[in-house]
Amino acid sequence: MDENQKPIEQDDINTTSMSNPPQQKSGLHTYAGDMAQTLRDQKGSLIKIAIAEQHKREEQQDDLSYSSPKNKFYLIVGILLAGIAIVAIVFIFISKNTTVSPVQTNIAPSLIFADTQKEIDTTALTLDKVFLSASGEVSSQNIKLNTIQQLYFTTEVSGNKTILSSQDLLKLINSSASPRLLRSMGSIFMFGTHTYSGNQSFMLFTTTTREDAFAGMLTWENKLFDDVYQLFGINITDKGYLFSKKFEDAIIKNKDARVIRDNNGKIILMYLFPTENTLIITNGENALQEVFNRIQDLKVVK
Repeated sequence: MDENQKPIEQDDINTTSMSNPPQQKSGLHTYAGDMAQTLRDQKGSLIKIAIAEQHKREEQQDDLSYSSPKNKFYLIVGILLAGIAIVAIVFIFISKNTTVSPVQTNIAPSLIFADTQKEIDTTALTLDKVFLSASGEVSSQNIKLNTIQQLYFTTEVSGNKTILSSQDLLKLINSSASPRLLRSMGSIFMFGTHTYSGNQSFMLFTTTTREDAFAGMLTWENKLFDDVYQLFGINITDKGYLFSKKFEDAIIKNKDARVIRDNNGKIILMYLFPTENTLIITNGENALQEVFNRIQDLKVVK
């Protein structure tokens, strides 16, 4: 050994070893880090899953709650549909238990539409009873408001019942209508009652010529009131002067008319020609207006 070379001491060996410790292999360090990161990631995923499950349960609870807007809407719709169903069931039940009145089929011919018809059989009746029956029906309280009830007169001959013509009825009541007037009238006529502010009666005739019919009516004026007041149910209590009252000219519904007025100026009876070939005798303006309306309806239909 060289004299100048210093011998290696044990302390120098230990110092060098402690001051420079051996480095860990990099592969072991990376694996441990990856494991730690993987655990952290899994923990985060589990938390996210738990949060998502909680949100899902909350949404399901909202769907089942009555306070949610969607469920409120469905609830309201359901109640409405149930109400409609109940109303429909009640309506069907009531309809099944309601008796429907049959539609009346008119038997006698009508010059205008009649809401109802009623027969007066004159076969076994005296003249007074004919008047009594007619006036009783005219003043009936069973006629519906603003409707027309037609009374038609019948008689039985050799077991066959026939409807009286205009000429037959005027002869039956012993009227003073002239032959000229009777000839100018069509056989079909209508005797009816209109109800509005009280019952008012009318007789409606067809005519062949207005001139002959009007001339015949002028002749009949002297006895017209006397012949028909009972048929029309006109009350003459304290009005005996009406039998001597004269007809006078008037304009009714823009038509020339002949009228009898009481002492208060009220029209008691009148006649006029609604058209060229129709004649009406009536005791009320309401009845006259309704007849006018229904004649106009016939024109529209035609």
